[in-house]
Amino acid sequence: MEDGKKENRFCFEKVGQYLSWLPDIDKGLKKELGKYEKLYRKSQICESQSYGIGAFAYYRRIVENIIDNLLNSMNELLDAEKKDAYNSKLEEIKKLDRVSDKIKEVKDLIPSTLILKGMNPLGRIYGALSSGLHGKSEVECLKQAKNLKYVFHFSSKRF
Repeated sequence: MEDGKKENRFCFEKVGQYLSWLPDIDKGLKKELGKYEKLYRKSQICESQSYGIGAFAYYRRIVENIIDNLLNSMNELLDAEKKDAYNSKLEEIKKLDRVSDKIKEVKDLIPSTLILKGMNPLGRIYGALSSGLHGKSEVECLKQAKNLKYVFHFSSKRF
């Protein structure tokens, strides 16, 4: 130091963030996710950081964990005449191990209020997630993640 002057140095370290930078989750979706809301938030974080495959992994885990609850919820949306057939089929479906098999078995029993432009939302979500995890690039998964979020939100409003 020249002329005997001291140099002041400062160091800053970010410790946390008070307000989340992630958007709030729709109340219906939050209710449907239940204890899996944290997985959904992790998928949003991955998506925001351009980790499409990571987001897909969390989305798929959510579907695998809540599938039986979703299938139970569908019962409430059916006409009285269809409930008996659905309930007997549901008991068989719950015994299946693979989520893809459960979705295939229930496809013809899904209430019309859950059908989005002629497609089964459960089959659409799970099929897209599986194909993304097993054969798409990070960029492709990231592009599709926004569409999958839309289907999640659409489905939660129907239940």
